[in-house]
Amino acid sequence: MHAYLITGKTPKDRAFQAEKLISRVHAVEVHRLVPTKGSHTINSIREINQTLSLKSPGTRAVLLEEADKLTQEAANAFLKTLEEPPQNTIIILTAPSKDSVTDTITSRCAVEHLGPLEIELSEEEKSEALKTFEELSKAGTGERFKFTEGVGDREEAIKFVLGQIYAVRENMLSHINSLQPTNYNLLDALLQTKKDLEANVNVKLALTALVLNY
Repeated sequence: MHAYLITGKTPKDRAFQAEKLISRVHAVEVHRLVPTKGSHTINSIREINQTLSLKSPGTRAVLLEEADKLTQEAANAFLKTLEEPPQNTIIILTAPSKDSVTDTITSRCAVEHLGPLEIELSEEEKSEALKTFEELSKAGTGERFKFTEGVGDREEAIKFVLGQIYAVRENMLSHINSLQPTNYNLLDALLQTKKDLEANVNVKLALTALVLNY
């Protein structure tokens, strides 16, 4: 396998792991692609494809960071390179998760998942989590579903869930003498959703199921 997809943790963690892999193959050329204005365009992929068509004096590496930012056109243009990598070439892609990248790309890569994110909430984020908890508790089902549409990638979803775990626990502590079964049920649902997200379950499905518990 000449193509690898590194997922999980933060963009910095993924890039660091990719660099470690590149160092092990002693690449004489390293071509690094990062999103420009939020995406990888067809032009940048055409340029790297053209570069890879030239001969190299030794092993070369391509690091395409945040492959989830590939436009559809760019992803299609990169597929042939993934299917038939040039000789002595290793291709490494990074992304938040497998499901943030098209199946046609992941199926052509060996996937390395770095494990769950280690996220700490700031005081401001804790305050915002408490506010969101109150809003979701009072909202109707339709409003809750609409809220989930505003959550972006897996990292953002996990951070949202961690905030809600904090909010529910704070709520339980402040109502210690009048706890309802729903408090425990919601906390259980949040903890399970966190595990699901860390295990690469579809973000939208996980959050949609979660908000039904408020």
